[in-house]
Amino acid sequence: MIVIGGMFVGLFTATEAGAVGAVASAAVHFTVTTPLRTLGCDATTGNDGAASCTYKVNTKRDGVGTFVVDAPASKAGYTDGTGTTTFIAQ
Repeated sequence: MIVIGGMFVGLFTATEAGAVGAVASAAVHFTVTTPLRTLGCDATTGNDGAASCTYKVNTKRDGVGTFVVDAPASKAGYTDGTGTTTFIAQ
């Protein structure tokens, strides 16, 4: 966790892997659901299969409590995948 000026800065990374290893050029749509709003970020996996987005939490704007990050990924010819994580802002 990194805190800058009282704000949490989160780097969310999703990794897409197939039966033969990392999947490049998969589309990933991160959705961050805060106690007060929902927002999204689109990314594409690189050769290492990783895609990432950065989000700055501001508890005055986003509220306090549980935040949920969903990251579904897809690419033609591959089975879609998804990942979900949560964290708590206080």
